[in-house]
Amino acid sequence: MCGIGGIVSLGGEIPFNTILNMIASMKMRGTEHGAGFAAYSPAKDELVRFRFFAKENDVNVLITRLNEYIYIDRANKIAQLNNDIAAFEAFIKSYPPPAVYKLVYVFQAARYLEIWKSIGWPYSVAEVYNLWTKSSCAWLGHTRYPTNSPGFKPWLAHPFSYGEIAVVHNGDLSSYGINKRFVEYVLGIENFTGNDSEVIAYILSMLLNDGLSVEEAIETLISGEKLHWAKLDGPFAVIFIYGTSKGPIFGAFIDKHHLRPLYVSIDNDVVYIASEAGAIKSVNPSSKPRMLYGGGFIVIYYDGTKIIRGLSEYRDYDVVQIPIDAIDANDYEDTASLNKAIEFSLASRGFARVVNLKGHRYVANGLGPGKLELYGVVGNASLNVVEGVEARIYGLAQEDLGDCATNSTIIVYGNVGDSAGQAMRSGKLYITGSAGNRLGVQMKGGVIVIKNSVGDYLGEYMAGGTILVLGDVGKYIASGMVGGKIFVKECIPLNNIGKAPPRSLLMRYIEALARRGLLNIEEEVKTLKDLDFYNLVRILGSEFNKLSKLWGVLHVGYPIAECRYLSDSEKDEIKHIVEGYNKAVETVKECIDIEELFSYRFTVIRPAKY
Repeated sequence: MCGIGGIVSLGGEIPFNTILNMIASMKMRGTEHGAGFAAYSPAKDELVRFRFFAKENDVNVLITRLNEYIYIDRANKIAQLNNDIAAFEAFIKSYPPPAVYKLVYVFQAARYLEIWKSIGWPYSVAEVYNLWTKSSCAWLGHTRYPTNSPGFKPWLAHPFSYGEIAVVHNGDLSSYGINKRFVEYVLGIENFTGNDSEVIAYILSMLLNDGLSVEEAIETLISGEKLHWAKLDGPFAVIFIYGTSKGPIFGAFIDKHHLRPLYVSIDNDVVYIASEAGAIKSVNPSSKPRMLYGGGFIVIYYDGTKIIRGLSEYRDYDVVQIPIDAIDANDYEDTASLNKAIEFSLASRGFARVVNLKGHRYVANGLGPGKLELYGVVGNASLNVVEGVEARIYGLAQEDLGDCATNSTIIVYGNVGDSAGQAMRSGKLYITGSAGNRLGVQMKGGVIVIKNSVGDYLGEYMAGGTILVLGDVGKYIASGMVGGKIFVKECIPLNNIGKAPPRSLLMRYIEALARRGLLNIEEEVKTLKDLDFYNLVRILGSEFNKLSKLWGVLHVGYPIAECRYLSDSEKDEIKHIVEGYNKAVETVKECIDIEELFSYRFTVIRPAKY
């Protein structure tokens, strides 16, 4: 739920207000329980900038104890955070040993980084540290919505840092316990804050110090294939700075299931990354935010090298002429007042036009009937529970668009985030760009057409309706599907359909078949070696039908999937769907050639039946 952001410039420094405004625009993702910032900022003479939290009355005694391990001439108070606790800074010659971390909450010990964090909103943190004149070529920012740890102490706020690594994180690590124990074992650090995010900084620093490249370290954190102790499990989106003497290495990565979003915009020499596309647009209106797909990452080196995996294509449509009679979203303090203006326009004129949307959430929720035109970035959970609405979005739409929409038509001239069309009851959702994960999750009726790519878990728990995909598609398609139909242009790997049961369960089933004499030893060895869907079907034959009931979520079974040319009745159905899509998007020249479409084979997916 937290809001995270980062900016790096290869051609000059960025003023602090830029990262502040980016983070402040995501206020709905934060609370007064913590915020913070980090920047690439080399200390003079290669000294280590050592910062810690302490009570002012205790600091002299604390310095005496610290001097048993490191030499501190004096510590300057850089911020009074509340009546008890202040932030102090000293400069030392080398990195502190683990024993120092047992004595005090260290929030920075780095030569090339600066960290500022505390309790409060982003503006409060900026004020208490007097950051207004700061500038840097690389920034991180965070606004906190605490979930699994308390929110009333400054050391629980982000960013977290260890050595020359600073990270901001949005997510909830279920692997925190095992990750923490290994950090304790290797580094000897025991004074943890209890915030799961801190282990990311420790582990990333450890992997880089062990000689892994930045990309190898990220891949290890995502998959843990070679070093299981380093794998992060659970939802996570991370942005980091790695400080070096030559300049910052800046990057970001997300979990393989895309349970937390990140958007990236590469604008010449400046790269923006944030939890929401609207946050990027708020500081650079001409930016082109793209979604980072599950397991994706981006690394920007100080020499300009960019390593990117899993970044969606940008799809948007510049509106040449903004309607003059439109509602300006900038004129309203919150979405509630904006929605009242939309509701009044729909009731009095039958339509409403809204411009300058910059990630505003909950736009037009529960409204209708009438026609809507929305310009800009439509924020999370918008057009939910609408009925009888025809909505055209000229720009991007973030997560959870059109939840429980009924008898409505939503046309997106651009990309959409995760969970679009969730629990859609009836009507149409047309997307000319790409979509994130879980498109059509829990869909109960209606039609979804997506012209370009879609992420993982397409049609998860789908109960009705039709989805037509004309671009690439991810994995775990139709997991838990109990109704409806999915048409995907061209053949897709059957391994990508449904969700396999745990490997241990498959192995026990195969071993049981062998004990009963239904599978010979040679076949058993082949099957156990590769539990690939194709291999299981080929070797097990009819016995796979029993096993397939375990396939997917809630044991609803492996969906019926066929790659073939469409039947005449299916062609009629798809023709009717595409004609509706073409009529909706003809003004932006995104029409689909129906005759050409029927020259392709389709993967047709229906729910399992027993």
